[in-house]
Amino acid sequence: MRGAAHGRRRPHALLHRPYPPPARRGDARLPDGGAGDLNRSLPLAAYLALRRGGLPLEEATARPTGPLVWIHASRPDIAARARVLAQRIEAAEEGAAVMLTGTGPGLAPPPPDQMAAVRGFLAHWRPDALVWLGGDFRPVLLAECELPREARCLAEIDADGLQIDGGSWMPGVLRPVLSGFGLVLPADAAVATRMRRLGLPPEALGRPGTLGAVPPPLPVRGRDHADLLEALGPRPIWLAAGAPAEEAALLVAAQRHAAHRTHRLLMVAAPATPEEAEPLAAALEAEGLVVRRRAEGEEPDEPTDAYIADGCAEMGLWYRLAPVTYLGGSLTGRACRSPFEAASLGSALLVGPQTDPHGEAARTLRARSALRELSSPDELGPALESLLSPETAARLARSAWDVATEGAEATDAALSFVAAALEREAA
Repeated sequence: MRGAAHGRRRPHALLHRPYPPPARRGDARLPDGGAGDLNRSLPLAAYLALRRGGLPLEEATARPTGPLVWIHASRPDIAARARVLAQRIEAAEEGAAVMLTGTGPGLAPPPPDQMAAVRGFLAHWRPDALVWLGGDFRPVLLAECELPREARCLAEIDADGLQIDGGSWMPGVLRPVLSGFGLVLPADAAVATRMRRLGLPPEALGRPGTLGAVPPPLPVRGRDHADLLEALGPRPIWLAAGAPAEEAALLVAAQRHAAHRTHRLLMVAAPATPEEAEPLAAALEAEGLVVRRRAEGEEPDEPTDAYIADGCAEMGLWYRLAPVTYLGGSLTGRACRSPFEAASLGSALLVGPQTDPHGEAARTLRARSALRELSSPDELGPALESLLSPETAARLARSAWDVATEGAEATDAALSFVAAALEREAA
């Protein structure tokens, strides 16, 4: 992994403004050792000759310092996977920045597949590695990119993506485009077979599979985890994650219902915002609970009914400690946290009907029976009581874990490929 000498980690470089004019250079595109087949192909050469138009665009966001990984997602349905991969690269490669282009929320459009615009784009951004997701290839962009095969990865490629972006009437273009990638991760075995027939070298073909759609697990400081495990002992706990103050009454009702059968039950309430911590604590106290506040250095001692977490900065800690999590706000329409956070850390989920802005994540887990749905506040207490059974919570958490870890093999392969490319570039 790259060290601090390569600079501070930066956020995704999202391109919201046009690109700069290209540097002056000749027609030679790829150096020896690069994706040379892209330039030796006569059909592709003819295609490129037809795409020499287009005007260079004038301005651009500044290129981040240090190594830059470029991720391109060609379809809206894989935009989320592109963002997750970007998060994982930034977490693994200290000092590296990630540029996201493509189609979908949070992605900047790539340049038109015309020679002048493409050369301007590449001369400005100078990526050190490329991960192309989903096919729908842009031959000019890929042919002009001077990265070697060892720095180009293709993933999330299905049968529909094995085409030139917008369709191409010119035969013989697809094969040299594919040959420019050093690692190809097809979506399934059928696509892998078709790629072999297109002449993809066996050493470039990885195991079929899609990338993960779940962000990396939230971090935790080991000392905090150990200290709280000791303080809590065997006491059963549950978490209200991102709880708004207006849900205090329904949280108290659920706590009291479940506590009838679960002796010494402790509720940990992580407020939706730092500003709501004290109003939430006061509302719980007004309902008769004994409340302690972590932000004031208080411990969850034996009389404590509710422990107010110190904002949301420690959510990774609480998901690991609580076998059951209620997604705060999902019963009252407040914006809730992502259910993938709890799913990736083994906490069984209770979720109301209103899951914006994470509806897609909730639907994914719901389809796999990986969460317990609540239709009204009255259901929270009985559902919590049910999930406090270790066997019941374990079954639900296992289903959620299966969803959270899908795509791990392909994601790890892509991360290893990018890491190796950046190491070679730094050498």
